[in-house]
Amino acid sequence: MLRAAIVAFSRGGLAGTSTEDIARLAGISQPYLFRLFGTKKDLFLAVVQRAFDRAQSTLVDAAGDRTGEEAMAAMDDACRTLVEDRTLLLAQVQAYAACGDDDVRRVTRSCFGKMWQAVAKATRFDDRRLADFFGHAFQLTMAAAMDFTALTGLPGEGAQGFR
Repeated sequence: MLRAAIVAFSRGGLAGTSTEDIARLAGISQPYLFRLFGTKKDLFLAVVQRAFDRAQSTLVDAAGDRTGEEAMAAMDDACRTLVEDRTLLLAQVQAYAACGDDDVRRVTRSCFGKMWQAVAKATRFDDRRLADFFGHAFQLTMAAAMDFTALTGLPGEGAQGFR
């Protein structure tokens, strides 16, 4: 059911997704969905957690036993493979977009903070270097959200995607 919810919320976000749509995609009844999650927001928060957990585990797994520059290079490569799962990344984008809600903001901050700490632990880099890494990761996320697959992160490259 979380897979169906990720698909639905990645398309419409918290406000624009109906529980009827999620239940239909999951092949369950709407009352059963509410029995499992209580509220639509609780289900959305579970989706946010799942999306961030998946991204974090992908980065940590890529780093493995490496540290420093080697860990960073492996995680950068992993970021590029994460953009292939556009639905997962759109779910993260929807989490950021819904941060006007206090509960969503709290969970999203917590998830992002855990991911930041995991990358910091693997690389042992300072906050400035981590900010550069996450800035690049956000660039890739936004490119995936736009389905701008030609973007490589270098200025001018991939500009044909705007035509």
